[in-house]
Amino acid sequence: MPADSPATVTFSAPIASGYSLTLKDGTTAIDGTTALSNGAKTLTFTPTSALPLTRTLDVSLSGVVSQDGVTLAARTWSFTTESPTTAVSLFSGLTPASSSVDDSSSGELGTVCSPTAAGTATGVRFYRGPGNDGTHTGTLWDINGNSLATVTFTGETASGWQSALFSTPVALTPGQSYVVSYHAPQGHYAATGAFFTTPYVRGPLTAPASNNGRYLYSGTSSFPTRSFNSANYFVDVIFQPAS
Repeated sequence: MPADSPATVTFSAPIASGYSLTLKDGTTAIDGTTALSNGAKTLTFTPTSALPLTRTLDVSLSGVVSQDGVTLAARTWSFTTESPTTAVSLFSGLTPASSSVDDSSSGELGTVCSPTAAGTATGVRFYRGPGNDGTHTGTLWDINGNSLATVTFTGETASGWQSALFSTPVALTPGQSYVVSYHAPQGHYAATGAFFTTPYVRGPLTAPASNNGRYLYSGTSSFPTRSFNSANYFVDVIFQPAS
C-alpha cells in the first residue's frame, strides 16, 4: 500500500454511526481522521501524515452496526506499506575492513553527507558486527548539531546492515550538509580507516573528505564532532529522491 494512501473498508449495506476504525504501528496509534461516505457503505481512515515506509500496520474495526440493526463482529487485519523503490544509500554493497573494532566504549558514530538533488531522508542504516550490542538509536542532524529526526532500531539481525525508518521523512536541501549517526552503547563499531581521504559519491549523495566520518564518546546519543584517520564507520542515510 502506498504510504500516502488512506485505508478504506466497504460494507454490503449502509452502517450507522458509532463505528471505530484505527491504525497502529506496533503499539503506537497513527493519527488521522475517519469519515463515512455519503452512501454510508464505505469508511475511510486518512492519516494526518504519510504512513511509515516498509512497515506492517494493524487495522482495528469495531462498533459497526448496519442501519437495519445487524452487528458486525470486531475485526483486525494488517497490511504493509510500500518500500522506497528508488531509495539511495551511500554505502550499498560495501562492507567494512573491520566489522567490530576492539573498543567497548559507548559512543556516537556518523557520516557527513550532502544531496545534489531534492528529496527526503527516510531513515538510517549502520553496519553491525560482533559485540555491537544494546539498544541502537539513529539520528539525522543538520550540520550545526540540531536533531532533525531520530529512530530506535528494532528487529536487528546479529550482523550486517541494519535499517530503521523515521516516522516522518525529512526534506533535505540540495547542497546542504547533514550528519547521519547512530549510538553504539557497547562500542565494537565497524570501521575502515582512511576511507574519506577523497570525497565519496554515490548517485545524488556525496560524503565529503574533510572531517568525515564522525565520532563522539558519549553515554547517550549526541552530535558527533570528531574525526580520526578519515575513517568510515559505515553509517548511512536512506535517501528518497523527489519524483
